[in-house]
Order: sequence, then structure tokens, then C-alpha cells
Amino acid sequence: MNGVRIQKLRFADDIAIVVKDEINLKRALESVGDILKSNYKMKINRGKKTEVMVCSKDFENINIKMDNNALKQAPKLEYLGSIITEDGKNKEDIIQRIKDGKVMFNNKKQLLCSNNLSLETKKKLIKSCIWSVVLYGLETWTLGKNEERIINAFETWCWRRMLKIKWRDRITNDKIFQRAKEERLLLKILKNRCHSWIGHTIRHNKFVVTILERAIFRKKAVGRP
Repeated sequence: MNGVRIQKLRFADDIAIVVKDEINLKRALESVGDILKSNYKMKINRGKKTEVMVCSKDFENINIKMDNNALKQAPKLEYLGSIITEDGKNKEDIIQRIKDGKVMFNNKKQLLCSNNLSLETKKKLIKSCIWSVVLYGLETWTLGKNEERIINAFETWCWRRMLKIKWRDRITNDKIFQRAKEERLLLKILKNRCHSWIGHTIRHNKFVVTILERAIFRKKAVGRP
């Protein structure tokens, strides 16, 4: 990355080892294992906490062993509630966030759909309690047209559920927003928070700037990224 090879990423008490191929990964694991054993009397957890992922457009099967035990090659990893996939995209993470938001909504359905609360109160509860679940970790999302449609569909779903309007009632999305006295807002919030995070990062962390600008010295693949 910009002439500097990134080999390890540290997240609190977890370490992600980054290498370019299978041989270097084996060497790196052996090196880390030897250092932990000789200097700190520790060893790498070979259970569910240690897995291997190949980040590539094309699937590649690798065989990594530690003490003659094969490590699991995972197509996706979940860390701090966010899903990291081998294709490097955010679609699965966004879908899971929306599922979590819908579960939260259904758990509070009696309150959010209650006739005893005003419309404004119910909308504030949805924006503060439900949307906050969906938008967790959004600062690192990369959005395409499909992801934007998914997010807009979830926003419409929230207002439909709040107003107790079923799909078979044949009421358009525009009328749903009119009855809720709302406009498309969720996607705007998401993009504004992304812009704020990027601005803060660029001002304070030069290394992250290098990663964001992706100054990678390698041959560019053919086609769209």
C-alpha cells in the first residue's frame, strides 16, 4: 500500500495477518506462534477464533495447518457485529443490519404501532431505536445502486409497519411517505455520516488516508472493481 506492505492489523486483543499467498501465510503463522510461545508462554487459539479467508474476485481453496490441524477457510467473518466477506463488499453486512433492525421493530411492535402515541412520537422512537441498529458501522460501507435500493426499501417498510398498512392494500410508497409526513431521509443520514467520518479521518490519520486512496502498486484488473 503506497510502497508499504501491511502485514498485521490489530483490533483490540485480535490480530489479522495479511499476506499475498498461501506460502507466506504459513510462514507468518509459524513465526507468530514461535514468538508467542518463546517470549510470552502463549499459543494461538486453533479453535473457532482462528480462521482463514481469501479476499479475491475468484474463489481459491487453500490448505493451512497448525500443529497438523487444518484451519477453517471462511467465506465470511463477523467481527464486532460487522460482516466481512471474501469479495470485500458490504451487501451482506447491510442485509444483516436490516434484519436486526426488523427484529428490533417487531419486538417493540406494540409500542411503535400503538394508537395511544402520537405520530411524531412514534417516528422519533423509530429513528432513535430502530435506525441506530441498522446504521451501526455505516461509515465504512461502500454503496452501489442495489444497496441504496435495499436501504430505501427498509425505510418504506418502517413507515408501512408503523401505519399498519399491508402490501395488499395497494398503497404506493409516495402515499406512504405523505401519510407519515416524511421524506426520504435514511440514505441522506447515511451519506452525511460517511462524509463526516472521512473528513475526520483525513485530518487526523495519514495511514488511513493512504488506505482510502488505495495507492496500490500492482497491475489493475480488467473491468469494473
